[in-house]
Amino acid sequence: MALALSAMLAWALLAACPVLAHAGSIDRYIGLDKRYLIVATAHGTNDQFKPIYAKASAKSRKISKIQGRSCLVCTTSGMKKGEANSFVKVKLPTCKPSHGYIRTSDFDFDTIDTKTFGLTSRSGSNSQRILACNHALSFLGAKYSNANSLNKHAGLNCRHLVLRAYNVAGHKVWASRAYKMNNSHYGKKITKADLRAGDMVFYKGYNGRNYNHMALYLGKGYVIQSTCDKGKHYPTGGVRITKMKFRALPQVYRDALH
Repeated sequence: MALALSAMLAWALLAACPVLAHAGSIDRYIGLDKRYLIVATAHGTNDQFKPIYAKASAKSRKISKIQGRSCLVCTTSGMKKGEANSFVKVKLPTCKPSHGYIRTSDFDFDTIDTKTFGLTSRSGSNSQRILACNHALSFLGAKYSNANSLNKHAGLNCRHLVLRAYNVAGHKVWASRAYKMNNSHYGKKITKADLRAGDMVFYKGYNGRNYNHMALYLGKGYVIQSTCDKGKHYPTGGVRITKMKFRALPQVYRDALH
C-alpha cells in the first residue's frame, strides 16, 4: 500500500512539474556544441508551431516560431548539468536578435557530426560529400530567393543550394529546374535505405505532379533545404535544417556522387 501511494505521489509530482521530468534529458548535450551541431527538432507537424522566446522564460516576448519537424541549432556551453534546464539557447543566423530561447519540452535533441556526417571514411567520394554538406550548412539562415547569391541576405532557392554545395565539392552539376534534375534521372536513383550524407532528396509538389523541390541529405534523418511555403525568411523559411519527412509528400532519392 505504501509503495502504491509513493508511486502515485511521484507520478503526481511529475505531472504537476513537467520541467522536472524533462530536466535531465538535455544534460547529455551540454558542451557538445564545441564539436557537433546540436539540433533541436520541434514537436508536431508542418502546420504546427513552437514559440521562440527573447529570454529563457515563457513570460518573455515571443520573437519567432518554428514549424514541427523543423530544426534549430542550439548553444549549450553555458548550461550546467543536473539543473532544471527548461530552456536552451538557439542560434538565429541573419535574424535580429541573432539568438533566442526554446522550451526543451517542446523539442527533441540530436547531434550532427560535421566532420564525418556519419560516413565511414573521409576519403574519396566521401570527402566530396563532407565538403558538400558543410558548404550547404554555411548558408544556414539565408532567405529563400532566386538570386543564387553568395550573400546570405540576397538568398538562394532549393536547387541553387544543392548545386552550390556540389560545385564547391568539385562535382559540377547544372540543371535549370529541380524537377528536371529528377526527371532527367541525374545521378543514380537509390532507395531510402541506401541514403548517405550528400545525396539528393526530391519532394513532389503540392499539385501532386512533378518532384519540384529538392534538399541535401545530412544523415540521421535530417536534410538541409531552402523553402518558401511558410515564408521566405529563417526560421520558418529559407535555408534551414529539417527532418527529411518535414511534410507528408512523396520523396525520391538520388546519389549524384556515386
